[in-house]
Amino acid sequence: GGVGKTTLAQLLFNDTHFKDYRKAWVYIGQSFDLERIKCSIESKLQMDQDQVPNTQELGVDPSASKKILIVLDDPWEKNETNLDSLKDYLNRIRNGHKLHIIITTRDGDIARKIKTTEAHKIATLSTDVCWNIIKQIAGFRDKDEADKGKLENIGKEIAKKCGGLPLAI
Repeated sequence: GGVGKTTLAQLLFNDTHFKDYRKAWVYIGQSFDLERIKCSIESKLQMDQDQVPNTQELGVDPSASKKILIVLDDPWEKNETNLDSLKDYLNRIRNGHKLHIIITTRDGDIARKIKTTEAHKIATLSTDVCWNIIKQIAGFRDKDEADKGKLENIGKEIAKKCGGLPLAI
């Protein structure tokens, strides 16, 4: 973990492109409980729907209420039966709605089992990019020239050990 999957999903979830969508964010983690996931999705979608004024009164396209964004954050479940049940449930929601589903997972197999479209893998950062971030955070430019040589060696070693993960920096 730590490559930025959840952060990217949060940016999308809050993006203005999805402002007219009913939205549900569900953290799954290592304890997969389909009933809890379903209840969470249903309560969040219902709550959001109740908070939206009547779209016809506002002169807004009534089909906007049929747009749904669901984020399933960090599922670890590998049991195919459970994943198939989740996929079936999501497909029932899809019926009659414009549904977008984002799944953040470190396991590509989970995404492939649930997927309805292409999975996107987020690449790690290069060591050079990590080093540049470390320099910015540490205020490297403001250091004395005598210290820069020592600090550069240490900083580059830290950048390597971060393994390209932004969270490690």
